[in-house]
Amino acid sequence: AIKFTATGRITFAARQLFASSTKASVQFIVRDTGIGISKDKHKEIFESFTQADLNTTRKYGGTGLGLSITRKLVARFNSDLFLESEQDKGSTFHFTLEMKLNESNRKMYISDGKSRELESLSGYRILIAEDNPVNMSIAKRFLTKWGVEVTEATNGREAVEKFRNGSFNLLLIDLEMPEMDGATALREIQRIDPNTPAIAFTAAVYDNMQFDLISKGFVDFVPKPFRPEDLHSKISGRMLAKTA
Repeated sequence: AIKFTATGRITFAARQLFASSTKASVQFIVRDTGIGISKDKHKEIFESFTQADLNTTRKYGGTGLGLSITRKLVARFNSDLFLESEQDKGSTFHFTLEMKLNESNRKMYISDGKSRELESLSGYRILIAEDNPVNMSIAKRFLTKWGVEVTEATNGREAVEKFRNGSFNLLLIDLEMPEMDGATALREIQRIDPNTPAIAFTAAVYDNMQFDLISKGFVDFVPKPFRPEDLHSKISGRMLAKTA
């Protein structure tokens, strides 16, 4: 990019496309305002010892191996290198990697710090579906402190059965669970009763997340790690909306 960009700028960027508690997808982008590459040359420039044309080789030098090697390296990570370019309009190269998160770096359910005193939520019955016992314990501790009657489910299938046999004001559902994920569990629950509001617990972050969750039947979401006052606010706000 530096060699083919005499004026203008070169931009390197990385953006997170998706993240969960176990993995993340990150897109890497290199964009320049250089000489660009005509569309009829887009495929062949990835071949070894190939450049866009002879004039490029004479003027800029090089062996024509850079993109070929880069594409092979990216392929080792089960991805591909893509090009967007036009002659005299610069070039953009990008690829996406899916990476596992180190277990020791995974976020716990709750942010550090003490929660301030919050008003009672006594009388509320909440079904919480969460497969991680530590996360469940922390969430239950705060809910119980606020006077909530808590029913636990450790996977989506169990959540459906407990909902079928109980009565609840609100559902707190983790999106990633064994046997049945949160979205599928909510779909089954809404066949039983479509009027009980559900809030998603999620460590995932992705574009249009709010719209996507609403389309799946959730009324809101609480990102992990959560702040106790945020969780309290979402619950109390939803209960007020339901009784209004």
